[in-house]
Amino acid sequence: MESMIRPSASIQFLCVSDDHIHLGLKVPDGHGHMTIRNAQWAYCPADRKDEVHEWEAIPPTPFAQLRHSSIMRRSGHAREAGPDAQDEERSG
Repeated sequence: MESMIRPSASIQFLCVSDDHIHLGLKVPDGHGHMTIRNAQWAYCPADRKDEVHEWEAIPPTPFAQLRHSSIMRRSGHAREAGPDAQDEERSG
């Protein structure tokens, strides 16, 4: 099935649930859960559509630029991300 979101679509909410952030590190970038919140795109790095999310408003960010490792750092988990996550963001 073709995705209904374009790579340039702006994400304006991120799920910052600790569990979902950590699960999202095992999910390829862009393969998390997409939904609509307050008429705006929202993204959870974990593919857990039926679970409770902790949404945080963010500046509009193109979907194609979201990296699960940067979601971890944005939400205050930088010390847990490790050097591989930083290298991935620079190369992506």
